[in-house]
Amino acid sequence: MNTPFSNKGAPALLLISSFLLTPALADKIITDSNDEEIIFTANKRATQLSEVGAQSIVITEKEIQTRQYNSAVEALAHQPGVILSQNSYSGPSTLYLRGSSNTLLLINGVPVSDPMGTDHNFNYSLLGQLLDVNRIEVLKGPQSALYGSSAMGGVVQIFTNDLNNPGTRFRIMAGSHETVQIGATTTGAVGDLRYSLSGLFYNTRGIDVTTDRPNKPQNDYDKDRNKNRQLSGRFNYILNDNLDVDLDFTYNNRYDEFDNLYNVTPYNDYNRSKIFTGRVALNGSFFEDRWNSTFSYGVLHLDRDSYSGEDVNRYDPNPNWKPTDPDWMKTIPVKIGEKISHSRFRGKTQTVNFDNELSFYKDFTTRFGVAYHHDKGSDTSRLDHSQNTKSLYVEQSLDFADKFFNTVGIRYDKNSIFGSKTTYRLTSRYNINEMLAVKGSFGTGFTTPTIYQAFGSKPYVEPNFDLKAETSRGYDIGLELRPTVSSILSLNYFYTNYKNMIDYQKNRYVNLDRARIKGFELVGSVELNDQWILSGSYTYLNAKEKKANGRYQQMLRRPKHQITANVTYQPIHNLTLNASAIYYSQREDGVYGKPNVKLDSFALFDIAGSYKINKTFEVDAKIQNLFNKDYEFARGYREKGRAAYLGVNISL
Repeated sequence: MNTPFSNKGAPALLLISSFLLTPALADKIITDSNDEEIIFTANKRATQLSEVGAQSIVITEKEIQTRQYNSAVEALAHQPGVILSQNSYSGPSTLYLRGSSNTLLLINGVPVSDPMGTDHNFNYSLLGQLLDVNRIEVLKGPQSALYGSSAMGGVVQIFTNDLNNPGTRFRIMAGSHETVQIGATTTGAVGDLRYSLSGLFYNTRGIDVTTDRPNKPQNDYDKDRNKNRQLSGRFNYILNDNLDVDLDFTYNNRYDEFDNLYNVTPYNDYNRSKIFTGRVALNGSFFEDRWNSTFSYGVLHLDRDSYSGEDVNRYDPNPNWKPTDPDWMKTIPVKIGEKISHSRFRGKTQTVNFDNELSFYKDFTTRFGVAYHHDKGSDTSRLDHSQNTKSLYVEQSLDFADKFFNTVGIRYDKNSIFGSKTTYRLTSRYNINEMLAVKGSFGTGFTTPTIYQAFGSKPYVEPNFDLKAETSRGYDIGLELRPTVSSILSLNYFYTNYKNMIDYQKNRYVNLDRARIKGFELVGSVELNDQWILSGSYTYLNAKEKKANGRYQQMLRRPKHQITANVTYQPIHNLTLNASAIYYSQREDGVYGKPNVKLDSFALFDIAGSYKINKTFEVDAKIQNLFNKDYEFARGYREKGRAAYLGVNISL
């Protein structure tokens, strides 16, 4: 399957559509031309984007609905400088923010990480669908001075269940690959209690994701099913004029069938995962809102079970294998001639935060706080360990004449295993006039090893108690031009240096690599009139890591060139049409112990539309991969071809 556009022509087409018809806009996603967009993640409080020095992205609920993003993976993949790598369209998804794999993920302020992961880069496919997501924010560059470990490349924060949108909504969607999604959300208030609850069921038969290869047996041509059940909720209760309480949670129960490059009979392989996040917070506002304080407790539970099938008649005809193996791989009889090996991983993260903001003078705001973070992990090899981190941070904002906005912050983290780290960051933005602004940031970051990396999982991964935390130091600087009230063009340069990068070598994890990542982003958007909104971006990424031989080589799965483009057209009030495109240049990829290969460049085009019949009913449709392009995010795992979906939304 090939698109009618050649690989050479696709980038040019996307670039032209990006800037001649130029909403993947860093620092501003247009919702209403009269509204000033805000971001919460940049300073842990609501801040106007026109006052933020760090490079950032805001994906609003309106954008999610207009472009019909169905998952966090899909929404993030269309943003400038955000690279997604997937082992199939429903398989494990890795996010690289400006090439960095160490990006902190937050859901309603709760850190989401897998203590038993091979690294801190969370599998974004576990987040499921976007029925209840209110907004997604991305903060680029080292942010450990504000958020601690894992934020050395940036921060992604997902906010769920908007409490300010009362009503009950249902959504039913069906489409290609026997895909069905049913979801509901209800939001309202009872006295001083505001609430929002959501539930979703998703099922797809999927596709056979492995590419053709000589040793692939006929029985590997299977469909890889994905089932997902989600619940989420948010509650806010006003105690008095000064105090209120927040309670929120998310729950995702997921089943994934998958194919395995290392196993020639992956047709029995599947994962079961359960992820729960919860947070309770007491918020206080005193001295006429000059002192705002939040005391919060957050928790994450992540259970992962992996089952792989092996035909013993073909590979191990020994009849003496036992139903229960004492080693970490457990075998249970399923049917004649087959056995199942089971790997179990359990992770739990708990956080306690006390965050404060003092603003006794208009342009002089101090933020400070203390935090406690505890990770615990176990698996079927009888590994059972934990680590904790105690933190203290302070950040000062200095604003001058409503034009010059600055922050300087420092943080101290002490880990129970890997010692202490001190990080800092500085951000600045100067709005020269209504048309032109210059901004930049400089900061340091770190990431402690996961429990799995440090303690291993015998007999396959040996422990390494000499591991050190990864560190980063980076900066960015940019210009922002607003020729009109409804248009914006920005150019940003970034550079980050990484040390003590952790890599897998000879059956254990070691501090082996150094890396340097640099590049620039050109991002533009324009609202031509009440009917047309056009946007696009181009990212150049030079991401290289230093190997044992002293040479720098391009990091795997990072394209040097990425282009996004989007057009939204509203010919009449009730009808909205959208077209989007994304281009990845060639990337290197590899499998452990084998030579690297080059993955072909590709361009993908999607179209979507929605029609509001009345206040109650709305229908929408979307076609993904319009030209049926064959492509891979990861070696050996093909993505789905053309797919179409039809949805009905009911609002009461």
